[in-house]
Amino acid sequence: MIVSWRISQNRSLSLRFVDEEDHIAFGYYINRGYRLHEQLQNNHQPLVYFASAVIQKIAEPENIFMLVRRHRQAMYFYGFLWSWLIIWRFRKTGLIFVLFFEFLKYYLFGNLLLLDSLAAYPAVYLFMTAIPVWFNRLIPKKIEPLG
Repeated sequence: MIVSWRISQNRSLSLRFVDEEDHIAFGYYINRGYRLHEQLQNNHQPLVYFASAVIQKIAEPENIFMLVRRHRQAMYFYGFLWSWLIIWRFRKTGLIFVLFFEFLKYYLFGNLLLLDSLAAYPAVYLFMTAIPVWFNRLIPKKIEPLG
């Protein structure tokens, strides 16, 4: 996670993605009193807009560069919390996922404020929770002979 953090901090302003810029702009307008889907029109789910609004309200960045950097840092904090939860819950399997995903996070746009980035950790958590249930239903139970 530290390596992933260093890569992102060194290159936090090098990659722009239009959806993230929309999320940041809409978060700005939400903090100014505009109403989402009434005065602001977009086709994305509202979670990322409100997340951006909260990040902007808490961080109060003084320029656009710090605004983008604070969003990227918030995504790493979010990932850090979920990574520890996944490792705590699933031990070795969770550690394998976290190591794999954190090394690739920058290249998979996991450091950007996108709904996909927010959904990756909960989706993996639910999937890893469901695997034992699926296997227990698929593997036949031993049938003991009668008498």
